[in-house]
Amino acid sequence: MLRLLAWIIYILILTQILGCASIPIDVSEKQFDPKGELTLPIDARAEIVVPIGAGDKKIFVGNAYRVWVLDDSTAIKNEGKKLFEKIFKHVESKGKIHDPHISIKVKSDSSIDTYWGKYTANVDVDILYGNGDKIGSYSASGSALSMHINDQNALDNSYKKAFIEIIEALIKDPDANGKLRAGFDESHIRVTDKTQLALNSQFSGLTQAVVTIIITMDEKNSSSTDDKPHGSGFFINSNGHILTNNHVVQDASSITVKSIDGTEYEADVVASDEWTDLALLKINTDNSSYLQIDRQSLDYLIGEEVIAIGSPIRSGFEHSISKGIISSIRLLDGVPVIQTDAALNPGSSGGPLIHLKSKKVIGMNTLGYLRAEGMGFALTLKNIHEFLENNKIDY
Repeated sequence: MLRLLAWIIYILILTQILGCASIPIDVSEKQFDPKGELTLPIDARAEIVVPIGAGDKKIFVGNAYRVWVLDDSTAIKNEGKKLFEKIFKHVESKGKIHDPHISIKVKSDSSIDTYWGKYTANVDVDILYGNGDKIGSYSASGSALSMHINDQNALDNSYKKAFIEIIEALIKDPDANGKLRAGFDESHIRVTDKTQLALNSQFSGLTQAVVTIIITMDEKNSSSTDDKPHGSGFFINSNGHILTNNHVVQDASSITVKSIDGTEYEADVVASDEWTDLALLKINTDNSSYLQIDRQSLDYLIGEEVIAIGSPIRSGFEHSISKGIISSIRLLDGVPVIQTDAALNPGSSGGPLIHLKSKKVIGMNTLGYLRAEGMGFALTLKNIHEFLENNKIDY
């Protein structure tokens, strides 16, 4: 009886809370220093930053029969982005914005009371200039109720209410208000273009020829994640021809190729073969560094060392190198492939498998075996040679 009464009260409160949570902050109603109005949104590039390791934070909830996963990091980035865009003109999560004026550092913890259906988010935010000088620090909590323990919208609403309080505190803070009204100069901006690696690489001559392929898809095929779909590829001549997997680009409405120095190019598909999972791209250049493809199809021994180069898992890990051996040669769905224990992950697809001693391409990384460690596969040279020769490509 008590639990039934609690649920009745809970439903009445839920109606009120969800109604309130759907109302975004209206910064136009805020009062400012009469000495000078703060024009909103401010013409500034602001990035949302969460601590390393918290960018993919998940919340696991469930019962004896099933477990659900809620995306805590998406709630932070999505709700924070929507609300801070009312203060700053261009807001993105870290890594998606160049030369930020403002850094919004967010620490949070969230919880779900599965008995009462209460979602709670506690948020601490530091607002900084891009160069790290502090503008202000603010904390707030938000909560929302739901009849479900796997309600992503309720989690989002709890963060939304917390961020609303933080933004209200920010624009009422006279010190922060004055700093934002004063504008920005070059000393406040953190420059992010073309970061140089601190260590030299014995494979730098190889990585120069490997690219990240970033895909834009039609809305019906696109995902809701922050990262755009991506894969890897490599130049096969100086004329801008790039070899990759067909499955990397087959659903693309547009293709961007990113080189090791951060330069981006628009690319076109000039040839593809769904059966052998090969595709050839072309960018507008005539002086690209390229890899030498070995002319001997299978002139190597099991146990010889190889390296795989690509952009595994997600953007931000471009030009990762993994080392392994040739484990076997197998038929996979009727197609000959090289089995290797060099680490291959989503995003590595289309990158080169290179013989360590000869430094020549002997295959193309195409997939990892999800149910086992140390088992990846690369297309062999036989299919690569036939594909390029059929399309009359010099390499």
